[in-house]
Amino acid sequence: NNHYMIVVDAGSSHTGLYVYQYQKDLKTGLPIDIKTAFHSKVKPGIENIKSDAQTVANYLTPLVSGIPTSVPTHTPVYFYATAGMRLVSQDQQQQTYQSIKHWLENNTQYDIKKVATVSGQWEGAFDWLAVNYLIGDLQSNKSTAAVLDMGGASTEIAYEMKESTNAQSQDLLSLKLGSRNIQLYSHSYLGLGQDQARNQFANDAACFPVNYQLPNGYKAKGKFALCQRDTARLINAVHHVARQTPHNMPANMPVYVISGYHSEAVSKPIGLGNEFTPYQLESKGEAVCGTDWQSLTKQDVNDPFLFQLCFNAAYHSSLLTKGYGLAEDQSVIQTSTINGNDIDWTLGVLIYNAQS
Repeated sequence: NNHYMIVVDAGSSHTGLYVYQYQKDLKTGLPIDIKTAFHSKVKPGIENIKSDAQTVANYLTPLVSGIPTSVPTHTPVYFYATAGMRLVSQDQQQQTYQSIKHWLENNTQYDIKKVATVSGQWEGAFDWLAVNYLIGDLQSNKSTAAVLDMGGASTEIAYEMKESTNAQSQDLLSLKLGSRNIQLYSHSYLGLGQDQARNQFANDAACFPVNYQLPNGYKAKGKFALCQRDTARLINAVHHVARQTPHNMPANMPVYVISGYHSEAVSKPIGLGNEFTPYQLESKGEAVCGTDWQSLTKQDVNDPFLFQLCFNAAYHSSLLTKGYGLAEDQSVIQTSTINGNDIDWTLGVLIYNAQS
C-alpha cells in the first residue's frame, strides 16, 4: 500500500513543503520506495511574517493549494521551523505556531501532528537519518556515516556512538530503527552557522579577498592564517566546541559534509572534488583570500556569494580541525545528492515517524 506524509521545512529564508509517498518494509517497518509526490515553496521565512490570521492565510494558501487530490485526508503533517525561529522569542514562536495550526486544521483535512521549532539536536539527527538511509546503511547492519551540516544560523554534527563516551547526556539520542538500536551523538551550535559567524567578522580585514571593500570602508587584506586564528577563538573560546566534542569518532567512519560545506567546495574558485581534506580546503582558501577582489569576480561573474569564499574556507577548516578534531589529512565527502536524491532533513522526519 502507498502511504503518505507531509513534512514542512520552515527555514530562515523560505518555507518548503514536501509530500512524501512511500511503502513500508514489512520486516523492518522502515519506509521504502520513497518518492516526493509534490513540493512547493514560499518566501520569506516564517520569522519574518506577522502572526495575524490574514497574514498567515496569505502565506500558507499558496504552500498547500497545489497538493494533489490523490493525497488522502488524515495524512500526517509535521511542520517544523529551524534555526531562524530559534532566534526569536518563545512568545513570538507560540503566537505564530498557534495561528499556523489553527489555519491548517480549519483549511485542510490532514492530521496536524506537529507545528513547532525543531531542536538543533533533532535537526542533526534528521540529517543523519536522511544521509544514512540514502547510502543504504540503515537498511542493512552496515557501519553508519557521520554527518556534518553547515546552515546559515546553526551548524550540526551527528554520528553513531560505538563505545562508552564522555559526551554530555543531553547530546545523546536513542533511536530504534527496525531491529537496530542506535546511540546517536547529535549536537547543534546556534550562532555558528556560516552567516551568523561571518556577520561577527564583517570588518575583519584578514577574512575577505584582497581589496574587497569592508562595511567600515577599509579594504580587506586576505590573510587566511590570521582569519583561521580569529575564527578559532569564536569556535572554542566562545562556543567551546573542542571541549564539548567527545573526539571518539572512529577513524574509519565516513564523514559526509553537507549544505554550506558543499556550496563552498563546489564554487568555481575553490573547486574541490567529491572528497577533500581540511588541508586541501585550506590551500584553496589561502589562494582565494590572496586573490585581488577584481580578479576574483572575473572567475565567476554569476556567483553572488564570491565574497564569502575566503571567510568560509577559513571558518569551515578551522571548525573541522580545531573544533571537531578531524586530522588535516582526513577525507570528508561533500555532496547535496545521493543516488539522485536530494539530501534534506525532512526525509529524516519521514524515516523516523513512518515506523509508528
